[in-house]
Amino acid sequence: MPESEVASTHYRILFLAALVLFMFTFFFNTIAEVVRQRLRRKYSSL
Repeated sequence: MPESEVASTHYRILFLAALVLFMFTFFFNTIAEVVRQRLRRKYSSL
């Protein structure tokens, strides 16, 4: 980010890329947590 000017298109695209990566990570972690809880409930009686 140091090489891009503040408020330029490059600066905004870098922030957009970071936001998209964060959203994907949050989404997949949430899905994994739901699956983990369901599997834990299903196999807790073993």
